[in-house]
Amino acid sequence: MARRPPTPRTMRDGGGSETPNRPSRDAQERLRPQSSHAAAGQTRSGGSAFRRSGQAGARRRPVPNPADSQATEQLDLAAAHEQASATNAATVSASTSIRRPPRDGARRLVSRFRRSSAPAARASASAAQAGADHRRADSVVSTSLEVKLRERARKRRRLVWRAWSIAAAVVLVAALAWGIAGFSPLFAVRASDITIRGVSAPVEATAVTKVVHTAVGTPLPRVDTGELADMLTRDQPWVSGVDIDRSYPHGLTVVVHVRRAVARNADSTTQLVSADGAIVPASGTAAEGLPSLVVADTSSARQSRRDGARIAALLDDDTRAKVRSITIDDKNRVTMSLDSQASVRWGTVDDSELKARVLATLIQRQAKVYDLTDPLNPTTR
Repeated sequence: MARRPPTPRTMRDGGGSETPNRPSRDAQERLRPQSSHAAAGQTRSGGSAFRRSGQAGARRRPVPNPADSQATEQLDLAAAHEQASATNAATVSASTSIRRPPRDGARRLVSRFRRSSAPAARASASAAQAGADHRRADSVVSTSLEVKLRERARKRRRLVWRAWSIAAAVVLVAALAWGIAGFSPLFAVRASDITIRGVSAPVEATAVTKVVHTAVGTPLPRVDTGELADMLTRDQPWVSGVDIDRSYPHGLTVVVHVRRAVARNADSTTQLVSADGAIVPASGTAAEGLPSLVVADTSSARQSRRDGARIAALLDDDTRAKVRSITIDDKNRVTMSLDSQASVRWGTVDDSELKARVLATLIQRQAKVYDLTDPLNPTTR
């Protein structure tokens, strides 16, 4: 009896249809997607393997009797059927391996790759984020610093502009005030508003008034007070100084300082010596009761005259009236002659104030010589 040729095993799916056995899961994991050339080579190799296996099977099967034509025909049909089934199975297996990659193995590889590359990716992302934050911080800091610098420069310019504006305003106001006060008759000097003080003999008040009234009609800011004072001292030798103050809106206040004669100049009967050592002309009764001032050293006559005038000015009126002359020698030693024929040894000009007070006390005694060389130990004889 002829054996039935073996057929590929099949399995039924859920729908009841028969499908060839597919490769197991381990086989699928060992398979990898390949290029079209590899798949084609795999297909050809699969077909050759199946053909070899079919030929081997065919050789292993017993050959029926050639006489039996029916058995021979069946044998040929079974061999053709077996070869076609093997070819279809190899083709389906190759196409399945190409079209359907092993899902579980790929997933495990992808997950393993993700787990291994996740720390590096996170580190790279963190570094990139840190760099971006640093650049953003630098840009923010630089931007804020530039803003602050611009604001500070703007404030400085504003302060400078304000200072210049205030200075310009002050100058403008001062110029306007000077223009109004200096050239307007609103502040002109009036004769009725001029006040003169300190004038005494031998200074004539009319002469002082005449000089001061030259400023009448001139605006007060333009009155040259220094020039008026120089005119008074130059024209009036008895005037030692003048103080002139403006009294707004129309007045002037003039204070005259008159010299006081303390001695007569021994070199001229028409000259007197004032307390500051100046030579003034004798006038009226101003020379009565004054001592004569004699200066022996002509090389330093001015200084000696000033020292002698100072000593005469320190004496009180009663003592000065009893002194006939004051002499200063070339060694700057001072001696006095009294009306009572007595003499006073004054010594140097040092401690003149103390000596003047001691002489005012000792002169009450009758003596020929009053020695004040040492004012702390005065002697008389």
